[in-house]
Amino acid sequence: MATDRVRFSSEPLYVTHAGDSDVDHHIELTTKTNPDADDWIVWPSDQFRGGESYHRYQRLSRYMSHVSADDAAVARIAQRIAVSARHQRGIKIKQLRCRKHMLQPMDVFADGTPAERDPSSPVFLQTVYAANVLYSESRVQILKVDAPEQVAQPGSPIPPESDDE
Repeated sequence: MATDRVRFSSEPLYVTHAGDSDVDHHIELTTKTNPDADDWIVWPSDQFRGGESYHRYQRLSRYMSHVSADDAAVARIAQRIAVSARHQRGIKIKQLRCRKHMLQPMDVFADGTPAERDPSSPVFLQTVYAANVLYSESRVQILKVDAPEQVAQPGSPIPPESDDE
């Protein structure tokens, strides 16, 4: 006789309506030109999760995710974050991205391996917006990255201007 086993987990479970506002959004920064997965830090990294400041950053990252289709609006937000990081913390960031934490399917949670059940796995994070940050003497410029190949490689030569125009 087959019986269904009830599985208990140490993972936290949350009630959700599976809406866009139910998922966690966060902004990540790096100071490296070609970052590895471990080189990204969640901004701000030193905030208490239940604090008012943390919730303000959550609202900012959620808003940044929602306006990511509007290049001008999201670039202004990214520019202000880069300026803030430089002035408040002395961090000169090279890249910035906004990520959305996707919901886990119940079948993966119930039947998956421990690595598949990890809610912090990169599989459950979707990059909504990514940009390179360039600094000049008086300005901070944001260059949106549409594909991974668009990230500037260190020492890349500047392509010559074509005369075809």
